[in-house]
This record gives sequence, C-alpha cells and structure tokens, in this order.
Amino acid sequence: MGPYPGAGDASDADRLLEQLDRLRERSARLAEHLEAAARELATAGTVPDVGLVDEIDAVRSEFADVRRATLAIAATLDVPAPLPSPEVTALPTLARLLPALTRRNQNHAQRDDERPEEKLRR
Repeated sequence: MGPYPGAGDASDADRLLEQLDRLRERSARLAEHLEAAARELATAGTVPDVGLVDEIDAVRSEFADVRRATLAIAATLDVPAPLPSPEVTALPTLARLLPALTRRNQNHAQRDDERPEEKLRR
C-alpha cells in the first residue's frame, strides 16, 4: 500500500501495467480468434462455439478489473481520468493513465519524506 490509503504505490501501478500488457496479448489473440470465426461464419456458415463467447467474457472482465483499479487509484491521488469510467473502453487510455499515477504517487511520497517533522506533530 502506498503513502495514502487506497492510493497504492509504484508497485501497484507496475502490477497494473503488467496486467495491461497481458491483457493486450489476450486481446490480440481474441482478435485473431474473432477474425477466424467471422471467416468461418461467412464462408461455411459455421456459428462460433461457446468457447469464443467465454473468451470474450474473460477479456472483458479482466479489462473491467484493470479499469476499476486504475481509476480508483486515480481518484485517490486526484489525477483526473481522461473520461468517465464507462467511457474508458480502450487499453491505450489506461496505458496513458498509469504512468501519471506512478509519478503523482512518487511526488506525494517525496513531499512526505521532505517534511518528517510534520508527521511527528500529527
């Protein structure tokens, strides 16, 4: 946990960046599977199987989790989100926000380190 309750710390943002990278990879695989399913449907009339629907649900759920965690940290650190939560629907939007969160949290931590006497008065 970072210096502010619920704010996370640099490692939280790093973990979210790692999750985002994995999500990018999963999304790329999903895109390939969707293209293949669309070709099969168009050429042979074969309807996609339930596994494809499950894959879509899994990617969508993981995206929602990363978005929720990222925007929660942003709100705690008073970093404005680029869009309201329901409108954040793209991986690049989250990827741009995470480094800003890390910088803001580091700035807060530096200010706290510069004023140790204030902490003692609390």
